[in-house]
Parts: sequence; structure tokens; C-alpha cells
Amino acid sequence: MEHSSEIIAVLSDIHGNTWALDAALEHARQSGATRIVTLGDHAYGPLDPRGTLERLMNPDLPAIQIRGNQDRLLWEPEGRATSLDFVRSKLEERHLDWLRGLPLEALFEGIFLCHGSPGNDSEYLLEVATESGLQPRGMDSLAEKLKTVDQELVLCGHSHLPACLKTPDGRLIVNPGSVGLPAFTDDTPWPHQVENRSPHARYALIERGKQGWNIALMAVPYDWEAAARMAEENHQPGWACVLRSGWN
Repeated sequence: MEHSSEIIAVLSDIHGNTWALDAALEHARQSGATRIVTLGDHAYGPLDPRGTLERLMNPDLPAIQIRGNQDRLLWEPEGRATSLDFVRSKLEERHLDWLRGLPLEALFEGIFLCHGSPGNDSEYLLEVATESGLQPRGMDSLAEKLKTVDQELVLCGHSHLPACLKTPDGRLIVNPGSVGLPAFTDDTPWPHQVENRSPHARYALIERGKQGWNIALMAVPYDWEAAARMAEENHQPGWACVLRSGWN
């Protein structure tokens, strides 16, 4: 990447995976990144939620951070999920207060940040779950989702799938993929699977260049075996399988 301007590391969907987070942050540092953006779903999962938030709450971390739908899950009383009690047991009120204080969306330097889609942190922006599985969102539908967004660059997460897409009106949408969870299954609104098909930690490096935004989608190796063993210790063999393989 050209080093003519600030390099920004974009991270999303860490899901309590400190092994992957540390590898991504170190890779970003070595790549010259001077600012970090995190797009939500920081702590939820049967791994190391406390360690993850301690890293992200570090006042020396030059980060702009927003929350995701599974951050909200930690304080919504009606929320239920397989690792919810485990995650809550590892966190203190100060961790939850920090997550509550994060915005749903953010703007800076011509960039729009959201976890899912604008105004909805539980909805994929670039994909749609259908009866046939996960499909790319059509351009007309995408334009409708972005009608309230004026920024030239949109950063989103939630689907865990790395992507870089240019819209007909010239905007760029980047999903950095998931730092900490390379595959999952979901049943909302239709049953579907997400697979990166490798266990690497995914994130993106972005930099404004002379011709526009430079985008690099990164896949970083880390000690995924250690993360998988932690998932097994916490009675989540399904997580262990996807952490080791990137496949469901």
C-alpha cells in the first residue's frame, strides 16, 4: 500500500477471540496503521471476552469504535444465546458500561461506520438471507439501504464475509470480515451458513490515495488451535470446529 496518508485498520466481529485480535493488531502495526476502527460484536463467544474488552478499552489504543447486535445481547434481558451466561460471568459492570456507551454508527473523515446496515445492526448490508441461502444484495436494494448515507466510503461488518464493492453512484463499501469467527450458521430470517473456508483472522487496511481509497483485505494466521481449545473447555465444540477450519 502507498504510505502517502494515514493507514487505518478496520476490525469487526472479534467475538472474544483475543488470539486473533492480538495477531490482527500486530499485523496492522507492522503494516503502518496509526488508527483502528472496530465495527462491533466485540466480546460475545465462548473464548476470552474479558481479555478482548481490556485490550479494546485501553486508552492508548487509537481507536474509533461502534457496537454491534451481539454487544447489545449482553444487556438485553430477553436476549438468549448459547454462550450468554458464560460471557456475562466474565465481565464486570465497567465492561458493559463501555459497550453501552459505544454508538450504533459513526462518521469521520468522509467515512460512514455501521455494524450491519444503516439503522439496523442485525441486518446484512451486502448480502440477503433467502430460502436458497445467503445471496448478494441487489444494487437497487443496496441503494435503498444507503439512501440516508452521503459518505463516499461505508464500512460495515456483521456478515463476517470480507468484501469490497463499488456502487453505481461511485461509493465504496468495505466489509473487513471477521477477526475472530470465520464461519457460523444462523436461522434468521432464513437458515443459512457463512464460511470463509480458512481459519485466518480477517481485517482490512484502508488508506486514501491519489486515485481514491486503497483497500487491502487481510487474512492473518494466528494460534487458532489455542482459541479452539478454549471453546472446547467452555463446552462449545461447534465453535472449536469452525475456529480450526473456517468451515461449518
